Amino acid sequence: MQQLIESISATRQEKKRSIENKGSQVCVIAEYNWLFVTRSLFLIAVLSGLLGVTQGVNEFLLLFLRQNSGSELIPAIIGNLTAGQILLPLFLWMLGGVALAFILTLLLCQIKKLSLVRSLQELSRPYLVLSIPVGLSIGCVLSLWVSPVYPYGSNLIVSLCLEGPFTKLLTVLLFLSVLIQSLIRLLGSWRIRIPAIVYIVLAMIFFSLATPDRFYSQGVGQGNMFKYLRMAATVSGTGTLNIERAEENTNPTFSEFVSFVPKWISAYVVNSVDFFTRKDLTPMASRVNRSMFRSVNGGLYYINAPGPGILLVPAYLFDKSLNRWFGKDLQISVILFWQFLGALLVFEIMSTVEKITSRSTAAIVSFAIAFSVPFLFYTFQIYPELPGGLLILFAFRKIVINSSFSRLEIFTASLALAVLPWLHQKYSVVAAVLGLLAVSKLKRSMSKETSTFFYKLVLLCVPLVASAYSIFLYNYVLTGSWTPTATFEAAGRSSFEPWNFFTGFSGLLFDRDNGLFIFAPLYVLSLVGLRPLFSRHRHLFRPFVLVLFSYLVVIASFPYWPGAVSTMGRYILSVLPLLSLPMALLVERALSSGLFAGISLTMFSASLAYSLSFVRDIIPSYQPRLFWDRTLYSDPGQYLASFTSEGLSNLDGTRYIKYILATLCIGFLVYLMRSCFGTNQLSPNTESREFHRKVCVGSSQVLLMVVTVGVVLEYWPTNLSEKERPVFRNVLDLSDERKLSVYGKHGFEGSGVWVSGAGSTTFLLQTREPLLTVRLRFVNGPEKNTIVFRERQEVLRNILLPARGPHTRTFRLRNPYQFNGVKGKSYLYRFTVSSEESFIPAENGVNDDDRQLGVYVRLL
Repeated sequence: MQQLIESISATRQEKKRSIENKGSQVCVIAEYNWLFVTRSLFLIAVLSGLLGVTQGVNEFLLLFLRQNSGSELIPAIIGNLTAGQILLPLFLWMLGGVALAFILTLLLCQIKKLSLVRSLQELSRPYLVLSIPVGLSIGCVLSLWVSPVYPYGSNLIVSLCLEGPFTKLLTVLLFLSVLIQSLIRLLGSWRIRIPAIVYIVLAMIFFSLATPDRFYSQGVGQGNMFKYLRMAATVSGTGTLNIERAEENTNPTFSEFVSFVPKWISAYVVNSVDFFTRKDLTPMASRVNRSMFRSVNGGLYYINAPGPGILLVPAYLFDKSLNRWFGKDLQISVILFWQFLGALLVFEIMSTVEKITSRSTAAIVSFAIAFSVPFLFYTFQIYPELPGGLLILFAFRKIVINSSFSRLEIFTASLALAVLPWLHQKYSVVAAVLGLLAVSKLKRSMSKETSTFFYKLVLLCVPLVASAYSIFLYNYVLTGSWTPTATFEAAGRSSFEPWNFFTGFSGLLFDRDNGLFIFAPLYVLSLVGLRPLFSRHRHLFRPFVLVLFSYLVVIASFPYWPGAVSTMGRYILSVLPLLSLPMALLVERALSSGLFAGISLTMFSASLAYSLSFVRDIIPSYQPRLFWDRTLYSDPGQYLASFTSEGLSNLDGTRYIKYILATLCIGFLVYLMRSCFGTNQLSPNTESREFHRKVCVGSSQVLLMVVTVGVVLEYWPTNLSEKERPVFRNVLDLSDERKLSVYGKHGFEGSGVWVSGAGSTTFLLQTREPLLTVRLRFVNGPEKNTIVFRERQEVLRNILLPARGPHTRTFRLRNPYQFNGVKGKSYLYRFTVSSEESFIPAENGVNDDDRQLGVYVRLL
């Protein structure tokens, strides 16, 4: 009995100790969880707050670079920024960052019943990437602190941080990539099957938004675009390509166009008979200018192949019908048709890439290419490269990638190859190479399908032979020569000079005005993907290289490279979709590797920043140097080599070092990414947990490399390419002592500027003497309008203006930016004028201006 009592007592004591241990463990776990929550919130708050402070500092730096007093940076900051201007964004961004993290955490906890601690810990990871823009801002401040006057210490970091949307794009893309990775860790991966038509519609929407409005007006275009539109008009109205007859029928109809078909068939037969029966020597065509020649039978013709012009005929005729119906003068159908070809190419890239990767990877790659130059730039400009790229990729997929080679696939691929030389003579070589690859594939399948081999061979050869013969006949009838380059020779131009290959090839990639790697560094990723493409898909690699270089050799050997209208790699746009194959293998790896994601997103951010810059302010395609002339704070082009027709020998003192350093940078990135491609240094779980840190490392490596190269070139002893001072646009010199700049939708027109309807314009007035007031003269629309005047962010006056005008108003100025340096004092007044109402001049019978305007403002 005593033993039983002792046993029960011992059991009770044991249970009591167990309960006490469990209680202590709960306390430890609770304390441990609280530590994680505190650390996560601290990380979110600090990085969000720092980002807010740097945004305010960056905004001030943009103004500091405007001052002309030679003031030091630190005294300028102390004298112009109050503690409230620093602390307010600090607390607001801290509050916003913490609030965003808490909202997402509560949603996850509510929907998936996840742990609050784990959710918050995972959702704090994306905030680490905010250290990237913070680091860029700190570097920019250090640069301006070292050298407050031009050339601003390290020019390139100033440009990276302040010029254009690069830093904002990089921050958003890095943050979203880590956030998605965290959500996948919490929720698991998911698949959404999106119909093909959705991708095409989305691409059309994006291309339409990127198209400047003026391109929808009839006759608007750049470079050869006008020639192709004129070809379409001539064919539609006269049934010929004779440009001399272009004005004979300026308003053709579909029925008139159809009536020309019998004449074309008859002319084809007659000219064919003449081609085979004529014995005497046919006279040669004569040169008119560098782009036109006079045919042996009379009439003026462009040297360009007629394919793009003929392709536009249905859209051109539809535009004419719409214009007759609505009484307009537009080319909407033509531009929408070209955008549709771009959307089809996006979908074709997806279909091709999906053969070797997942659908999600294919979608990412296709839209990344579509949003980058030169693709985006030529979805609303009529050039042969866009449909050429669509046909080349389509034929490559049918001939090389698809395992089967059915009769329908053979015939459609053959039709695509047959059309290519009609778009431009330069496609003849790549079409021939793809044709030989198709024959080779047929021969390999001959043993299995002997009975259908010759039938398939006929399906392949008939369109190609018919196309080749028709091209020879076309050249013979117009020029008297049957050679593929007859039209170029008729205008006295050479089209192929192999000794120009090195300059051309280097320029296609590195030229400061047209280089692919300069304006679309995203394509550097395709170089990294070459190795895995070779190791994983060896049967694709050899045809891929063969097709790619068969085209590049022709393009790089153009005699006067880069030509007149090859802006941003237009000449190689047709083979860029092929680069989606190696690029996709890298992107697929980047979905799980933070290092790859950081490098890839940094390159894509730069590409997308260029695209946005061109969309906002499109430059003439024949004047690419204007792009670098429009930079404000420093000229990134000074770090890049320029490949003119004379090659490297015509450059400044850094001609070789620029080219060598650019090549070494790309080589270093390729080595850095290839060396760890496919390695399993980390387990999948560990790699996923390290994703946010590796993203920062990858992005930082690229930025550090670029800035280092910029510093080396900036201080290279023989570098003579620096500007004397920054060049600011939209600046009006009111006097020797006063300058006025504007930021808004519209620039100066005369001595004033139109504020957009329901919009605003910011004015920067720089003076040598302090001002107490500013007098503005307003010209209003046909109705009364409410105008809001702000100095900095403070609303000073809200006034009602009567219709028309002019109306003069005086506003007090209370809060200027003041700078005091070695060149004296200067004052910078920043004020904003907003218009609450709007009107369209064309609708009020004033003129044909169809802009939505608010009020016209002039400084007195």
